[in-house]
Amino acid sequence: MREGFYERPVEAIIEEIKFLYRVYGINHFQFSDELLMSSVKRTEEVCSAISQLPFKIKWDCNGRLNFATSTLLRLMKTSGAQYINYGIESLNQKVLNQMGKGLTLNQIYSGVEATLQSGLSPGLNLLWGFPGEGPEDLKEAVEFLKKYDTCDELRTIRPVTPYPGCPLYRKAIDMGLIKDAEDFYENKHKNSDLFTVDFMGMGIEEAHKHLYEANLELMHNYSFKNGLKNKRAAYKFYYEGDANFRGFRAV
Repeated sequence: MREGFYERPVEAIIEEIKFLYRVYGINHFQFSDELLMSSVKRTEEVCSAISQLPFKIKWDCNGRLNFATSTLLRLMKTSGAQYINYGIESLNQKVLNQMGKGLTLNQIYSGVEATLQSGLSPGLNLLWGFPGEGPEDLKEAVEFLKKYDTCDELRTIRPVTPYPGCPLYRKAIDMGLIKDAEDFYENKHKNSDLFTVDFMGMGIEEAHKHLYEANLELMHNYSFKNGLKNKRAAYKFYYEGDANFRGFRAV
C-alpha cells in the first residue's frame, strides 16, 4: 500500500472541467480537495491551466493561509476564483501550536487581508473550547469575524469536538471527560453545535451561554451587513439603472 500525498495531475483536473462544461454546461466549480492549494507551485499550475481554457469558469476551493500571498491570490482571482475557505480554528497562538496547525497569527491576519484586497471572499472557520482557551479568546474571535467577514454567508463560531481518533479525543479520555467511543456517541455528542466535553473547566452550561451571546452578536452583524448590501443594490438599481440587479428574492 502506498502512503503519502499524491497530487492529481493538473491535466486530469482540466479534462474533467472540459467534460462537465461540454456535456452539462457547468461553469462554476467547487474544489472540495483539502490539498488543492497545497503549495504555491501547484496552485499556480492549476490557475494557469484554468486561464488557458477556451471558456470562462468561476470556482472556489479550500485554502491555506500560509500560502495566501497577494501575488498568488491575484492569479487565483484572474483565473476565476471567487471564494476561498480557510480553516483557521483558533486565534490563540499557543492553541495553534498545540494543534500542529503550522500557522502563525501574522500569517492568519496578513493572509485574510490579502484575500480581501484581491477581491476574493474568505470563508473564516473558527472554533472555541480548546484546552487553555477562555472567554477572552471567544471575544477575540467575534471581533475578528466582525472585522473581516464579508457576510456572503452566515458564519458562527462552533464548539471544539474531540471526535474519536483525533489527538483531542485521547486528551479527553486522559482527562476523564470521555470513557470511550461508545460513551462519546451514545452519551456525550448530541449535536456538532453543542459542547461534547468541557476542556476549559467552566462547565458546559456556562460555555453554552458564552457561545450563545457570541453567535447572537455575529447573527446581528450578518443581518446588518446584508441589509446595507441590499440598500446599496436597491439604490444602484432605482437611481443608477443597474441592469445587473436580479431582485431581492434570492433563490
